[in-house]
Amino acid sequence: MTNQDDYSLVTLNAQLAPVASQLINQLQQESDTFTIGSVRDGQKELAEPIDDRPAKTWLILKVDQPIGVASIEQGEIGLAILNKEQGQGIGQMVIQALISWAQQVNLAYLWLDVQEQNAPAVHIYQKLGFEFTGASQQLTLPNQRQVVILRMELPLK
Repeated sequence: MTNQDDYSLVTLNAQLAPVASQLINQLQQESDTFTIGSVRDGQKELAEPIDDRPAKTWLILKVDQPIGVASIEQGEIGLAILNKEQGQGIGQMVIQALISWAQQVNLAYLWLDVQEQNAPAVHIYQKLGFEFTGASQQLTLPNQRQVVILRMELPLK
């Protein structure tokens, strides 16, 4: 079982930017998470209006070593964890912390997109109260891989 004391969330700032950049490069090599977001955002017919909802990005640390990134922007949760660290309960701990922060800053709801075939993530999100909205989108990535993303939401108020 994961020892929660080994993990922490640290607010991303200019001093941590070089570390975050290296980590994101590694995460991009391991996963399509960032590519999917870019392709999805590039296919929006109308850009969503930018609003003044609170936003924040964190580094996920394991005993002071960066192992992932998490963010909330316009109510959207973003999460990426190194492959070697997955399956240990870290994602669930991080999502719980993000929900807590979102409640503290009075967000009305959180949302995320999850790959249809990512059963472990879907299970965690459902366990934490996220529900499918019925919205889905099929994307073709630059490597020609087809993915289906499903929208999930969690009301907070």
